[in-house]
Amino acid sequence: MQSKYLLSIFIIALMALVLVYANHFDNSFHFDDFHTIEQNAYIRRMDNVGLFFKDGNTFSVLPTNRSYRPVVSTALAVAYWLGGGYEVFWFHVLIFGFFVAQNILLFFVFRRILTTCIDTVSWADACSLGCVLVYSFHPAIAETVNYIISISDVLSTFFVVLTFFLYQYSPFSKRYYLYLLPVALGVLAKPTAVMLAPLLLVYVYLFEKKAELQRLIFPFVWCLALYFFVDFMTPSTWVGGGDNPLMYFLTQFWVMVYYVSTFFLPIHLSADTDWQLLGSVFDVRFFAGLLLVGVLLAVIFKTYNKPKLKPIAFGLTWFLLALLPTSSVVPLAEVLNDHRLFFPYIGMSLAVIYGLTCVLVDNNWLKNYRKAFILIGVLLFLGLCFGTYQRNEVWDNEESLWYNVTIRSPKNGRGLMNYGLTQMAKGNHLVAYEYYTKALILLPKYSYLHVNMGILLQAMGKSELEVEPYFKNGIEYGAIFPLNYYYYGKFLCDRNRLGAAIPLFQKALSMNKIDLYSHQYLAFCYLKTNQNQASIAACEQGLKFFASDQKLLEYKQSATQNLGSDEPSMVQTEADLINESLVYYQLKSFEKCIESCQKALILNPNSAEALNNIGSAYNELKRYDKAIEALEKALKINPNFELAKNNLAWAKNQLK
Repeated sequence: MQSKYLLSIFIIALMALVLVYANHFDNSFHFDDFHTIEQNAYIRRMDNVGLFFKDGNTFSVLPTNRSYRPVVSTALAVAYWLGGGYEVFWFHVLIFGFFVAQNILLFFVFRRILTTCIDTVSWADACSLGCVLVYSFHPAIAETVNYIISISDVLSTFFVVLTFFLYQYSPFSKRYYLYLLPVALGVLAKPTAVMLAPLLLVYVYLFEKKAELQRLIFPFVWCLALYFFVDFMTPSTWVGGGDNPLMYFLTQFWVMVYYVSTFFLPIHLSADTDWQLLGSVFDVRFFAGLLLVGVLLAVIFKTYNKPKLKPIAFGLTWFLLALLPTSSVVPLAEVLNDHRLFFPYIGMSLAVIYGLTCVLVDNNWLKNYRKAFILIGVLLFLGLCFGTYQRNEVWDNEESLWYNVTIRSPKNGRGLMNYGLTQMAKGNHLVAYEYYTKALILLPKYSYLHVNMGILLQAMGKSELEVEPYFKNGIEYGAIFPLNYYYYGKFLCDRNRLGAAIPLFQKALSMNKIDLYSHQYLAFCYLKTNQNQASIAACEQGLKFFASDQKLLEYKQSATQNLGSDEPSMVQTEADLINESLVYYQLKSFEKCIESCQKALILNPNSAEALNNIGSAYNELKRYDKAIEALEKALKINPNFELAKNNLAWAKNQLK
């Protein structure tokens, strides 16, 4: 194409892309955005950028989600700074800017590849542009562009494409390996960028002199070093979420069928799918996926040594290699995610569009039926634009997103719960209860679901006996999640059970020290129980992260004024201390459980409940002689105390 003509098309395509995505710039935060962005105090200050590279714990408030992605945290901090707060517009602008820049670079990367196989430069330009247009306007790509925390995928892919661009067009950076600097940033955004090394190997093998292959030893060493560095810096609390490596790996063959079919017919997109692991290696779906992978490999084998068809082999290889990190034996929580396609679909777009071009040109179909194919192409392009625009609408807010999930993934308990959350926020309690109940059938041990059910029942005015078990279940099923402790503590505070709430807020803060609300409630509980020195200390801990928080400043001032006053400390009742001991027992703080019960016995030496709790705690500590002593005392007071009888039988059996 002539330069002016090409530039005009570029400008038109860019305007079309902005127009199609114009309805996404005010889309709200979703899902993982809350614990990595909204609740994450670290990204609110630009002077934390250095800390991002030192400590992976700054990535999320949830210990299990703390991966080492300092480039992502830096980008989020920049967006927060640009908007002066949580203005979603600036987060979307940043993501979209990298997305557009990536697509511009991608055109030149494709162009360099295709000019080695197509004699006519104009055809190479047209085909390269077609590949980029299909990729950038594809509705599946909108899943990544809309999901703010998926800036990790956008950044890592952008830096991989930039690395290819520098390798192809800058002899200086190629000679001195400077082209590898961007991929380092890509790996620090998401480790999938390490696939640059095998992708570059395939590229050189197919399109350059074989002598260049020896120069690729260093890129492999570089990417491996980056991978191990990220792995070393990742906090030990991070977990992938899956628990069956073999079945996860086998299921990915069937997932591949979905990924390939979605490229041609993106009508089943879902922000959170309800796919489950295959039940057996003999599942017919596994063999269907295996057959598809075999077909893709066969096409690669048939085309890699034919000069004109090499781009097809490269594109399909890109697709498979880019999927490899999320399709290996390291199981992730979700079997599949549509936003995982952002990186692989670059290769699929190249292979499909170039392959289709070859068929049309070689058979003279494009020459003989030019207008018909132009019309078909325009209609398909408009269809992609419409699909992307619609997906942007789905991602507009929490209610629209999760309602769509309940339709597209009706067996997804988490999706049902999240839609219920949107209804609870609107005061539609009966609707929320309906969706929570459906979700509990699918996910009976989902800790967040139990906590949310407790919050809902509390809002509906249900009794304490009906509500509290759900908060306890939340901790039992999700002991590694700090929010579960926070919400149980808040529930106890609402019922003026402040002494029992204190250890819960302490536990929450031990797992997430930048939890503002736990800092506030802990300081409040200490203040109201006249533990003024402890309240001051709690305020000071919170003010380290939230220096201008008015509540913490007020609590500190009140506690300071109360110091030295003659006002006696609030006396805890026997029931308060028993409840406090039960909380410590749940937290596996058995010594503190015993201590609370001993205080209760001072108030009532004949408290069978306190003696039973002491016995239970000693059983957990494997001090069975002490347990037997306490439990026998409890049964003397209440001979019909069945729980004490069971605990005593257990202690005696263990002692034998």
